[in-house]
Amino acid sequence: EEFLAGDRSFSTEARAAADARLERLERRASSISAEDFTIELCRIAALSDNAHTGCLPNWLGREICRQWAVIEQRSSTGCDDREPTIKIGEFGTVPVQLRPFLSDFHVVAVREEDSDLLGARVVAVNGNAIDDIRDVLRSFSGGKVASRDLKAAEVLASPHRLRAVGLGKRTDSVTYQFVTTTGNSV
Repeated sequence: EEFLAGDRSFSTEARAAADARLERLERRASSISAEDFTIELCRIAALSDNAHTGCLPNWLGREICRQWAVIEQRSSTGCDDREPTIKIGEFGTVPVQLRPFLSDFHVVAVREEDSDLLGARVVAVNGNAIDDIRDVLRSFSGGKVASRDLKAAEVLASPHRLRAVGLGKRTDSVTYQFVTTTGNSV
């Protein structure tokens, strides 16, 4: 409620959608994990449809607020120095780093023993074709498609986030289908 009251970036339609999702989330709050609750809050913030409004790790949010106060010589209305009642750690990721290139996601970093995957294109995640789940992956960030896809690449490497939105069953692993640079399906 405090966030939506202070944020001016939501269109009228997006604010109504955010309010409705917050009401649904409030009804489910006692039956879902703190991590899933946080993931949904982040997706609600993404409804602002800009690349600036979104969730940050606690340490980064505090640092931005600290720097804002130094530069402006006052605190920002968007900064709250209270300790959160629930602390959420960083969402774990698998040892595969992906990046968007044009409309595809490609492997840009892996463990040495998986180096044959470098450059491979992701075609499916946990049995879901990328083309079928692209809109869900982009729901974690607002803004232009390129900005949304950068966040989507992070989501693709996060079993917990994938499970929270129904694209996985586990919080500790992901099953990918790749097409390598030589055309092999892996």
